Amino acid sequence: MADQPAAVVALLTDAARVHPTVTTRASASATVWQAAGGPFAALSGAAAEFRLRPDMVRAALRTPNTGTSGRGPDWVVFDTPAELDRYDVDRLRSWFEMAARLAGG
Repeated sequence: MADQPAAVVALLTDAARVHPTVTTRASASATVWQAAGGPFAALSGAAAEFRLRPDMVRAALRTPNTGTSGRGPDWVVFDTPAELDRYDVDRLRSWFEMAARLAGG
């Protein structure tokens, strides 16, 4: 986890605290958040990924620093820039919250 941006780890860890059914799995290469037995968010290096509804993914892909995810069409990846601005923080927190709710967390 050493290559994961500390600010993103802290932000997502904080967001997970309000969801009592969310669990976290951490390995040397990634941190994965799960609810109801399935993953809904992941952080690997500087790439944060979120499982959202397809319409939300399409909207998310129109924002900066995003791309498609190899996890499937219902996932969006956010490539963390060197400096997070307030809009980046807002998107990360919002996408995590929505992904957790959609997963049953």
